[in-house]
Amino acid sequence: MNATKLDPHESTAMWVFSATLCLIILLTGITALIKQYSRKNIEGQWKMTFINERGIYKPDTDETHTHQILFTQNEEAILGAGENRENPENLFPHKMEYKGVLDDDVLKITYKLSGNEKETIGIIEATITGDGKNLMGTFTGTGDNTKGTVMGERLE
Repeated sequence: MNATKLDPHESTAMWVFSATLCLIILLTGITALIKQYSRKNIEGQWKMTFINERGIYKPDTDETHTHQILFTQNEEAILGAGENRENPENLFPHKMEYKGVLDDDVLKITYKLSGNEKETIGIIEATITGDGKNLMGTFTGTGDNTKGTVMGERLE
């Protein structure tokens, strides 16, 4: 049997390449685990306060609306449903739907509010606090081209 002798420089280069590749794979795995276990969990009941700061319909400017929302979470995917809490007998909105993602501590979510023959869709972008119990951000909506601030508090 004839054994082929490797050049020492080739075997060192192959070893360095293999070690580097293993290190990259290991670091990628560790990073994924850290991200998974450090992800904030926002699942549960939230009280969300929306302050209309700008819109086409001027009487709605500076109005505040409070919604109670139940968020569910599957890794970074967020779903939610809610109801109008400041005026439960009010016909608008009947149905509230939320869908989005939680990227580190930033919640990016689309919403749809419907009822009383009216529908509003919009976007919320908010930062979750370090303890995961509060959020603060902005929202936009198609209803009267509304824009404003949103604040949220997890209900225990």
